[in-house]
Amino acid sequence: MTRLKNSILFGYPYAYVSNQLHQYYLVLIPMSFSGREGSRLFEMKTVELLVDQCGFDGLRLGEADRPDGLIFTRELAEDYGIIIDTKAYSKNFNIPRQEADKMTRYINENILRDPRHSSKW
Repeated sequence: MTRLKNSILFGYPYAYVSNQLHQYYLVLIPMSFSGREGSRLFEMKTVELLVDQCGFDGLRLGEADRPDGLIFTRELAEDYGIIIDTKAYSKNFNIPRQEADKMTRYINENILRDPRHSSKW
């Protein structure tokens, strides 16, 4: 970890940055508190970070009745995927039951969806 003096992130005097993570992605920290105005960019940059810096394959979806993005592995002994539904709130965010239900719905609808359906992901 690299210690950065006089960081402006949240007014803290020091921030720690991994030597492996490009500093460009530090913008995600304040962006995560931006509320609705920065939420679309936050969605895009989150998926970009996981694809470009963490080695996942993935795509941003982020339209009505879809998660913000998907990341997944290929050619591992056991491949897996992760559904991404980011939240950019100016204050803390508690996960209400409605949000948990939405994740279950994303999975179940996509399993059962007719492959010819235009919004299949």
